[in-house]
Amino acid sequence: MSIANKLDKAKAVKSKVAKARNVKNTVREARAPRGGGGNKKGGGKKGFPKWAIALLIIVVIAGIGVAWHFGFLDGLLEPGEPQQQVQDDVAAPPPTVAVDGEIRVHFIDVGQADAILIQSADHSVLIDSGARNGERIILPYLESVGVTTLDVLVGTHPHADHIGGAAGILDAMEVREVWMPNVTHTTRTFERFIDSIEANGAEVHLAQAGDVMSMGQIQMTVVHPNRSGYSSFNDYSIVLHMQFGETGFIFTGDGEGPTDHEILQHGWNVSSNVMLAGHHGSRTSSSEALIDAINPDIAVISVGDGNKYGHPHQVVLDRFAERDIEVLRTDLEGTIILVTDGTTVRREEA
Repeated sequence: MSIANKLDKAKAVKSKVAKARNVKNTVREARAPRGGGGNKKGGGKKGFPKWAIALLIIVVIAGIGVAWHFGFLDGLLEPGEPQQQVQDDVAAPPPTVAVDGEIRVHFIDVGQADAILIQSADHSVLIDSGARNGERIILPYLESVGVTTLDVLVGTHPHADHIGGAAGILDAMEVREVWMPNVTHTTRTFERFIDSIEANGAEVHLAQAGDVMSMGQIQMTVVHPNRSGYSSFNDYSIVLHMQFGETGFIFTGDGEGPTDHEILQHGWNVSSNVMLAGHHGSRTSSSEALIDAINPDIAVISVGDGNKYGHPHQVVLDRFAERDIEVLRTDLEGTIILVTDGTTVRREEA
């Protein structure tokens, strides 16, 4: 069976949504006036005389001029109005949940890869699963912090350094749901991932911007991908924004320039105390515009010591330094644990 066929069940859900949207669009088109309006020849009715139309136009223009002069239009044409039109397409934020207890965010040291555990008192979410055989690091770590079940396993995109340990994790412990972008890959790593999803009966959700993950105190909004058809797998990365009380975290996967641009273009709320630097600190990610929108106190870089890519690139480190953003790196400090009580974020020893 081909990899694409193995995702048919998951894509069936998306197909139903697409059909519903098509029906809605068809209804809208049927209601919309069609080219030229109703003043066509025929029907025995005559239009207004040309002099009457000209007079009406003069009156309307004069009325607008008077209204403008006396300030009656103030507030209708304020700067930023076009931005509101973009915001109209943005889904509502997750429902407000009363802050109770703490959330721990573990940036697990898995070398040149990503694995982030988000842990509340009752729920656990794992974003990415390291490189190939990443489960050998991640499973013992999950056991050490008391995690026996994952509510959600997120594979941000189908590169091996983000889903490498997913199959092993699915085979070793209960994973209730898998979130992934709506794109397939041809690698054996990806195929093993899909095989393990099917073998273990995990539900699959093909994530897109606007989706909300709600697991008790863990409330996250997907702010990317905003469409399909990207030329790079990196730009299919699921980007998640977590809000807990007054604190925020954003997890960026390997999103690059198009990802950063679209997140900002669509007006998503990305304000956060902590950001995961995109693509392991590559110069292709963490644009100045996105950093400024996030405005973090801390940037975490998940990266391997002496990696062949030269990550993190100096230009990215400079961007953070220029803004007095604290940088924490797994290649220098190992696993990094940040704890939020909804008001402040503190570092905890791993």
